[in-house]
Amino acid sequence: MKALVALKDGFQYRLGDGNSSFWYTNWSGIGNLVNQVPYVNIHDLQMRVRDVYIDGKWNFNLLYTTIPVDVMDHLKLFPVCLNSQAVDRYTWKGNLSGLYTTKDALHNVLPTKTMLSHRGLFLVNFSPRTNTENLAQLLRMSFLKCNISPTATIVRWNAHGGIGMILNVDGSSIGNPGISGFGGLIQNFDRTWVHGFAGNIGFSNILHAELLAMYHGLVLAWKLNIKDMWCYSDSKTAIKLLSDHVNEWHHYAAIIYNIKDLLTKN
Repeated sequence: MKALVALKDGFQYRLGDGNSSFWYTNWSGIGNLVNQVPYVNIHDLQMRVRDVYIDGKWNFNLLYTTIPVDVMDHLKLFPVCLNSQAVDRYTWKGNLSGLYTTKDALHNVLPTKTMLSHRGLFLVNFSPRTNTENLAQLLRMSFLKCNISPTATIVRWNAHGGIGMILNVDGSSIGNPGISGFGGLIQNFDRTWVHGFAGNIGFSNILHAELLAMYHGLVLAWKLNIKDMWCYSDSKTAIKLLSDHVNEWHHYAAIIYNIKDLLTKN
């Protein structure tokens, strides 16, 4: 039971096909929505997430049950990306592969030597005899941000000598995990502005932001009937996930499936 308590925060419910009960499953992170309303109208008892979230937007008007405004506002900000190839389930969010390992579990619970060194604490004399006060100070210090000089990389525009469009996307996460968002722009081969987009996904991580940037950029391109286009991303992890076979247990499998579907769409 102690291990269960320590590890439960490493798992999170993931929407895939949206077949989960809209009312009786904690898919939104704020608990079962049935507890947020005085009662659920009998006509809504069998409603699933996919029955209310249609074509990329919430349709609360389809419900007979009145949802509080603050709950609706939360759901409108909650990033939803459904795909029929992924099943709703709990997944391990402790690493980018989405697969649970003992190593990942310990890394998420305890400060490792690598992490302490990365935080600039490699000179600390840590031993089993360290008293409680010193240990508490060590743990506090391990989560302090260090002044690390970023490495500059020179980049330049590249239209690949073609006449198609260029989609540049990027994600951001302050703290990673932390307040996250994404954005991008579409330009033609001579750098003329065509369209731009941006979005806020609340508290999340950089991989989530990078994948959503790609997804929303490709959705925008299709809406603009742009078929000949290059997409640029600086996330090697996201690109690798799109190049490999989709791991059904990955926390962002539904988003990855959706991106792959858009890339193969005629």
